[in-house]
Amino acid sequence: MNINGKSDNIADLDSTTTLLAINSDGSKIAVAHHSPSRTSGSTQKIGLITNGVHSGEKTLENNANFAWVDISIDDKGENVVILDDNGVAFHSVDSGQTYQNMNLNEITSGGTAPRYSGINISSDGRQIIVSDNANQKLHVKRNNFDEFGEWHTADFNHTFVFVKSSDNGRCIVVSTTGGAVWLSSNYGVSWQKIKTFESGSIKDISIVFDDDNNHLHILIASNNNLWSYIVNV
Repeated sequence: MNINGKSDNIADLDSTTTLLAINSDGSKIAVAHHSPSRTSGSTQKIGLITNGVHSGEKTLENNANFAWVDISIDDKGENVVILDDNGVAFHSVDSGQTYQNMNLNEITSGGTAPRYSGINISSDGRQIIVSDNANQKLHVKRNNFDEFGEWHTADFNHTFVFVKSSDNGRCIVVSTTGGAVWLSSNYGVSWQKIKTFESGSIKDISIVFDDDNNHLHILIASNNNLWSYIVNV
């Protein structure tokens, strides 16, 4: 195998755990990590690497040293969302210069206390998805008129393994521990089950939306098999 180019150490993070998210052209990388060497203040930090230059790190108010769980960045690298282990999420609209608390308390989960396990922002930066494994619920919020509306909530019978969104957020594919694969083609408003695999067998899912033909291409790795689906949406 030939690998062209060079390899550089672009950031010394002094970290034990790191989450990464990269935009489509690789110009911006969001980095969330834990810095155990600090003796006071928050040890959970987040930074941005732009065109190979590390622009520094921030500690976020209300994080209170809870570990980062998930991070996501949009196509332009302007919107960054990050979730910690205490169910607190933050959103940046200026490439990580400032962050606002997303206030997940406005989500009415019901049942037990929520345990948010993942967060995702669509490539166009207009849709945020948060998964709650404690209550087996998926929450979707859409920005249609320059501000995010209310959360749409869907109930599932199992905890989530993979949550994938098309670039424009229209199509969302979810797999659960029970082996079911679910599809929403209307921004998470309604759902249909498209396939059920053996429990625990799904290893990864990739999706891409074909705008020209209005088709969703779904690729699923399941144990020793690779499944390909084209769904007319």
